[in-house]
Amino acid sequence: MKEETLKVNGMMCNGCENTVVNAVKDVEGVIEAKASHQDGTVSVKYDAAATDMLFIKMAINNTHYNVVE
Repeated sequence: MKEETLKVNGMMCNGCENTVVNAVKDVEGVIEAKASHQDGTVSVKYDAAATDMLFIKMAINNTHYNVVE
């Protein structure tokens, strides 16, 4: 299991957090996701054998929010 924290632009409220978390949790292999609009971050625990961080970033970028590289 790996854990990474990503910087995400555009989250302004709890609803924004929920949108990002739900998108991340839909990625196969994601175990847990927590977002903070105050910090502009999302922390993700995932099975590196089942998914790649690229797919997690793509899921976030497919919402109204963007991962900061």
